[in-house]
Amino acid sequence: VTYLVAFTSRIAEASQVGRDQPISPLQEELNTRRRYSLCSGVTHNRCFSKGLTSVILAAYDLGDALLTTLAIFFFVIWIWIVITILMDVFRDHELSGWAKAAWVLFLIVIPVVTSLVYLIFRGSGMRERAIKEQADQKKHFDEYVRETAATSPVDELHKLDQVRTSGGITDEEYNKMKAKILAES
Repeated sequence: VTYLVAFTSRIAEASQVGRDQPISPLQEELNTRRRYSLCSGVTHNRCFSKGLTSVILAAYDLGDALLTTLAIFFFVIWIWIVITILMDVFRDHELSGWAKAAWVLFLIVIPVVTSLVYLIFRGSGMRERAIKEQADQKKHFDEYVRETAATSPVDELHKLDQVRTSGGITDEEYNKMKAKILAES
């Protein structure tokens, strides 16, 4: 912001150079201080001086880029934590509706303190609820696979008969497996 203000003031000063307006000694002193404060300690290729104007070139260096990347990383992690907390609040069946509303309200109003308090006091419960939810999802998925991939007893008897006719099993084994299939259905 300081560079932007200084840059715009330099442009304004440069537009007044060459005009017949006298510059007061105070204004000239301010211009000199601004010029030297912006260019002090800056290498030659980053500072271009011409008359009363000084322009900072390439003021956004590698360090600034790395800090910006780090800030974006922590912001994404922060959003991830808040979303995880919200998911856990609504996943917990032990909390009443008012308690859930209070957690959400505090997450919106004072998010940092609320998320730290939630993670400290309810962190272990978050893990247990997440594991339970994953186990339930796996159970439902396994049931779905069994329902869609299951064969009827007729299909199993047909396959069993093919194995018997090819000589893979004896008639005695065939009768035992047939009885088992018919008992399950």
